[in-house]
Amino acid sequence: MTTSVHYGQPNNKPLTDMNMTNANCPTQLDTVTVSRVASLPGRLAALTMLLAMLLVAACTPMQTAPQEESVSNAQRLSERGDHVSASREYLDLAVKSAGDQRQRYLIFAAGELYLANDLDGTENILNRLGPDIAPTNLTIWAEVTALLKRARNDPEGALAALNQVKSTDNKAAAARILLLRGESLFQLERPRAAVATLLKREELLSRSAAIEANRALIWSGLQATGSVIQPDAIATTQDPVLAGWLELGYISYINRSSLSNLTKVLEEWQVQNPNHPATGKLLDDVLANMGTLSIYPN
Repeated sequence: MTTSVHYGQPNNKPLTDMNMTNANCPTQLDTVTVSRVASLPGRLAALTMLLAMLLVAACTPMQTAPQEESVSNAQRLSERGDHVSASREYLDLAVKSAGDQRQRYLIFAAGELYLANDLDGTENILNRLGPDIAPTNLTIWAEVTALLKRARNDPEGALAALNQVKSTDNKAAAARILLLRGESLFQLERPRAAVATLLKREELLSRSAAIEANRALIWSGLQATGSVIQPDAIATTQDPVLAGWLELGYISYINRSSLSNLTKVLEEWQVQNPNHPATGKLLDDVLANMGTLSIYPN
């Protein structure tokens, strides 16, 4: 079965249809990894997803038997947390390879250095790739590049890389791209586009833990960008789910100075919007935490 998805550009206009089928390489990423990392905080979740992506993407029919052994060794090193050694293994493989496969190993090496928090090393390797990224390597390159750009506080650069990915046959990769896009848009204080992107991502998620984590990410992003949400923007938003999220961000911001007022307006919003995705576990958890704060001794 094929699923059609529009990737939104920073201006929230669709790029193109994204057709996604099951990935050719067997993997548990769709069914296991997403739910495992769903509750992890920001950077840790990004690192975990990148690690999973690198381990899965290393599966390629272009490898020879010796290359497969070296890749397996690099994967073992990466899983043990020795990302510098894993990067060196991929660099050795790149030296012995050519064309698209060489480029792919270099991207793996850059990703491992990012996991090692060596941003300069990551950037140096990515710069060696040149401007022409092979179509088979584009998604992996975009993810690693976007993570680096966001770590460098360059969300515009992250979006520029992500927007080069117009299609993928991997549903998990599409979800990761939309995650990075949404986070970058929040970083740019563009909450409407960010929420719309993450709502598109939610359509790709099947496990409840991943869906709730996606909603928590939207809530968190709105807490950081509520000051730029204007009432007229909410009123002119045709999608009721998107409008509801924006309204939540707005009322949370304008009532931020009073815990009792904020609690009251959120409870009223829940009653008025019983079918909105935020009503239920997300706001129940938020209100429970606020209740705990209200009784905490000064």
